[in-house]
Amino acid sequence: MRRRAVAVVLVLLAACGGDGGDDDDAIHAAAARGSSTTTTSTSSTTSPPSTIAAPSTSTSLAAATTTAPPTTTTAVASTTAAPPPTTTTSTAAPAPSKVAVTAREFAFSPRTPSAAAGEIAFTATNEDGAAHTFTIEGTDVDIALPPNGSGSDSATLVAGTYEFVCRLHASMTGTLTVS
Repeated sequence: MRRRAVAVVLVLLAACGGDGGDDDDAIHAAAARGSSTTTTSTSSTTSPPSTIAAPSTSTSLAAATTTAPPTTTTAVASTTAAPPPTTTTSTAAPAPSKVAVTAREFAFSPRTPSAAAGEIAFTATNEDGAAHTFTIEGTDVDIALPPNGSGSDSATLVAGTYEFVCRLHASMTGTLTVS
């Protein structure tokens, strides 16, 4: 046990960078006597750690060397989720209502057609040998109908009732109901 204590003192002396001064002599003397007296020496000289083997012992004391564990950096990809898709709903204008009228034997058929308010497409057919018109009063609809011919026009109408006539034959009338 004393040999180990002496070896430890020598290792400490070497690690502290003993410069051979009075303090070092005191430590050596104490180690030689096997004394348990401890002398502390402070030195401002710094020397690198070294390995010292104690004489005549099987135990080797080395200055501790600490190796920092490797640092592992894991890169985390930053992702930004795409915004949800934007749904655009276009509200197309509804298909226009259709009204078909026939001029036959100097009368309109049907005499009381109906349509939904909004855009209305008109088609007029003349089955007579004489010319006629399909004219809706109070609007710009005025279709000329040659003998055995046809024509078309359209208008945007609000709800209500509209009278239509043949401008050439006053007896040819009818009523359009728009709702």
